[in-house]
Amino acid sequence: MKKLNMFATIIALFLIQSMVFGNDLQKPDMKSKDDTTKKCSKIDIEVKEIEASKALTIRATTPSGEISTKLGEIYQDIIDCMNENEIEMAGPPFARYYSWDPEGDTDLEAGMPVYEEAECEGVIEFVELPACKVVTSLHVGPYESLGPVYEAIQEYIDKKGLKINGAVWEVYLTDPATEPDPNNYKTQVYYPVE
Repeated sequence: MKKLNMFATIIALFLIQSMVFGNDLQKPDMKSKDDTTKKCSKIDIEVKEIEASKALTIRATTPSGEISTKLGEIYQDIIDCMNENEIEMAGPPFARYYSWDPEGDTDLEAGMPVYEEAECEGVIEFVELPACKVVTSLHVGPYESLGPVYEAIQEYIDKKGLKINGAVWEVYLTDPATEPDPNNYKTQVYYPVE
């Protein structure tokens, strides 16, 4: 089993959160919003069923202004456990958001998919994520341009009369350490629905 070479990705992921939410979550950057609207003129939305999966995760509540730091800590703890126990990663890292209050706290869960049940010490939990129906969109571009994707998916759900059934999550498909151009970053956004 090869050691996970994800440290650069982890660093990038908590930087991602700064780019998505900004350094100060209470003060949106209007210029950035105008720029991202132009970058996201066509958003493809798909409804599909996804298979059940397994993951090692940590769920935490953190001040919304500190999401980046918390994600960095979580991913590093999980990677350390996986390396120590020779657990193989089954897919890219993800983050699920149960609640987000820009002036308060965010309840989140971050994790790494695994192939089989695994145990780690401390607060790392093995979870089985159920199969479910999702509304999803693949975003290609800088992380700071994800806002319009969320808006488009929410609008689609409202228009189709669907009901959100669980936490929204992002899967980070591109490793910024190996892809220097943010215009090529791929992030899959999922909304579970019924």
